[in-house]
Amino acid sequence: MERDYKVAAQLHLVRGAPLDVVLRGDKFDVAAVLKCFQTNMLSVFEAARVSQVLRGEQGREFVQSAAAFAAGHLEDELQRMRRSVEPYGRASWPMLTYLPFFWLPAEHMYLKPEKTVDFATRVGHPFAEEYEPDPSAAVYRSLLELASVTAARVASLHPTAGSTYKASSGSLVTTAKRSFRT
Repeated sequence: MERDYKVAAQLHLVRGAPLDVVLRGDKFDVAAVLKCFQTNMLSVFEAARVSQVLRGEQGREFVQSAAAFAAGHLEDELQRMRRSVEPYGRASWPMLTYLPFFWLPAEHMYLKPEKTVDFATRVGHPFAEEYEPDPSAAVYRSLLELASVTAARVASLHPTAGSTYKASSGSLVTTAKRSFRT
């Protein structure tokens, strides 16, 4: 199943590079982090760039800054992640939001810009206008607000136990027809 291998990827991360271990600056398993990235969530170009970063001198810094980002230090760590990637090319939203989402899926969102902007446009959320390709904490906070509003609105529909929606899925449905503006 589509979800199963992503759960397996998450397990590689949380077992080989637990968030608390990385935050303390202790040694972690880079190979486990690399295995976590073996999903179809990044483009082949992004996946290749992340692999270069993780195997290079900047790898440890990238993972540590992603962990600090996951712990809530958004602005400084987002910029630190970007600097870690820059020797290998441009940093993208999917690359920068991947690890925080896999560590803490209930608190973070994985950002695929085109799909998310489309969704925000359809539901009338300000993220559609606030999105910028250059990663910033303000844009990410807007994404988290969109996710929070979406989760609350879906919950208000009282989905059944068999429903396939999960608030922390990291991906937003792009076929919504009603506005979220009140």
